[in-house]
This record gives sequence, structure tokens and C-alpha cells, in this order.
Amino acid sequence: MFRITLLTVCVCLHHVYGFLDKQPDYVKTCMIKQPKEVFINCSTYAVQDLFNEIPKGVPAIGLDKLDPLYVPVINILQGGGGPVTVNASLSNVTVLGFGHTNVVYNSVDPKTYDFYTKLHLSNITYRRQL
Repeated sequence: MFRITLLTVCVCLHHVYGFLDKQPDYVKTCMIKQPKEVFINCSTYAVQDLFNEIPKGVPAIGLDKLDPLYVPVINILQGGGGPVTVNASLSNVTVLGFGHTNVVYNSVDPKTYDFYTKLHLSNITYRRQL
């Protein structure tokens, strides 16, 4: 599991409301003023619904399929605190598996609206394109 900032999802949702007349079924509304546990539960399911739909692409807003995802460069830097440090750079990569993302937990800071999301990717594969 790892943490990511879902700023991209927020920007995407902002653009969705700019192009669509009606809120799609897969975009759920959660009230941040609900009790914390109720909101966390609602937002976790809401983000899961997004992750179920968005990898397929959303033609109405010009979002292409994200599974497979084509990435020109991936930089990996891990370590520094243990006996092994990894520093790698991959180019022209195809990433497979985002369509099977499981959202384990999601919360939103009520002041900054920053997302804290834990995801589980059961299998993610990448291929380098020549």
C-alpha cells in the first residue's frame, strides 16, 4: 500500500462539472461536515467508484483509457535509511493494472482539502517499449 495525492482526481472532477450537464453515477457526493467516520467511509467508497470507472476512460470529458497507461519516464528513488538504496529511471513504459485498484482508505483534510488515500494494487505490470 502507498499514499498518493489525488489532486488529479479533484482537477478531473472540476473539469467534469464544466463539461457535463448531469453528475455521473460514479461521482458520489460526500459531505465533509458529516461525522468524521461517516465521511471517511463515504469518501473511501466514492474514490473507489472513481477508480473503477476512470481507468476505462471518460470520452465525455476527453479522458483516454488509463489502463494501460503509457508513461514516458518513471523515476524510482527508494532507500537511504537501510542497507539497500534503489535509484532507477525507466523510459517509454506501459503500466498495466490500474483498473484493478482497491481503495483501502481515504480521508480529506477539511481545511486544505488534501486527500490522503491508501491503495492496494494486487498486480501491476510494466513493459518498456523500444
